[in-house]
Amino acid sequence: MSKKKKYSYRAGSSRPLTITAYIVTVIFILLILFPLFLIASYAMRDNTALNENPSALLPECSKSVELVLDYSEYDELADQELLEMIQKDSMYAMYTSSAEFDGEAVGEYKVYGVIDGKTVFYQRQHNMALRIQLDYGAYMGVTKFDRETLTGTERYDKALAASEYEFDRNGLSYQPEANETDINQVGSKITAHLSDRENGSWVEGNIKTVSVHNAPVLMLESFYYYFEIPKYMYATVPVIANYSLLAFVFNTLLVMAWAVFTQIGLCSTSAYALSRLFSRRMSKILMMFFLITMMIPFICILLPQMIMMKNIGAMNNYAAMLLPYLYPSAFYIFLFKGFFDRLPQDLMDAAKMDGASQFYIFTRICMPLSKSITALLVLNVIVSAWNDFFWYLSAANRTNLWTINLALYSISINPTTKTNVSMGIALMTILPVIILTLIFQRQIKESVISSGIKG
Repeated sequence: MSKKKKYSYRAGSSRPLTITAYIVTVIFILLILFPLFLIASYAMRDNTALNENPSALLPECSKSVELVLDYSEYDELADQELLEMIQKDSMYAMYTSSAEFDGEAVGEYKVYGVIDGKTVFYQRQHNMALRIQLDYGAYMGVTKFDRETLTGTERYDKALAASEYEFDRNGLSYQPEANETDINQVGSKITAHLSDRENGSWVEGNIKTVSVHNAPVLMLESFYYYFEIPKYMYATVPVIANYSLLAFVFNTLLVMAWAVFTQIGLCSTSAYALSRLFSRRMSKILMMFFLITMMIPFICILLPQMIMMKNIGAMNNYAAMLLPYLYPSAFYIFLFKGFFDRLPQDLMDAAKMDGASQFYIFTRICMPLSKSITALLVLNVIVSAWNDFFWYLSAANRTNLWTINLALYSISINPTTKTNVSMGIALMTILPVIILTLIFQRQIKESVISSGIKG
């Protein structure tokens, strides 16, 4: 009688495999997230810093520049005259410094006007607010940043109207920080720049101090101004001038909501009919028809679809964006049908014996049981509608109809748009999809593990 070999497995023998699986998983997660990290890094830099070779992986920390100007020798001037002098000094100092020292990672400029040690004027501007005026606003197209150009024209009045300041001859509560550090000698450079009378660069007030210190929160504040940029780029379009990027977000959300409503409704009802109402043979024939439509490239139906939309007057309006979703997706029908086929027939028969109609069975039994698969399809429809680009570009290419992707494309190809701006807006368009995926991750896992109930 042959002896059987006995095999024993030592407890914990699978630990190396588990450790390896975790390491590989972490590596792949890092590789997947690296492009997102790189986009965020580029969005928080000055545009000229992106041209460094080699480019640093992490952005340089933003700096806050505090410029203190002393006007004690002008104390005899009237309030309005003194205010106008300080305003011109402040605006000139901030805009020329922003243009001259782009790449020094300066996040904000603060100007204090003091008389006898008392602060009478305070103005603060984020560097991105200054860049917006230089690239898209009052000073767009200006190449010569001398005092006369920046403070002696209508451009100055427009830029001043877009800024905020405080002035009180009796004194303000704002006080410059005692810290007078000068990171990377930025303060010394600004002082030399604003004291160069030979090149027409100066301020009327006496430069008392220029202090520079790190302020990391300014890097996040840049995203607020990325959000505001469309209002300056498309100032002639009323809805965008009023709501900026929100106008594109509204168009995108409208399309997504319509797509979810129509696709889930049409695909689920079509799948239920194929699964429960038609004969097996007819169901296979119709399902084959739907699946064949998936093999037709979109480019083949683009022109006929555009001609049809033009004939019914649906080009360049919301109808062109919404009507294509009235055709149910064959892929979603296939998924819903597979789920409905798995539902026990005994459940349907019991409902019919109780007098339930087909509509009742579909709405009160089948759809509630399909929450996991429905959640997965909702996420797919949202991502598909969010990412759709080519059809909207072809059929609804009016500025007030742009979705967020069309807006990002148009902003990025604008010759005045800097790389950090494009990256910042791109990051804001990516994050909502990531957040939705995290919200629905449990439903996604459930739908993948088990797409239905086995009979």
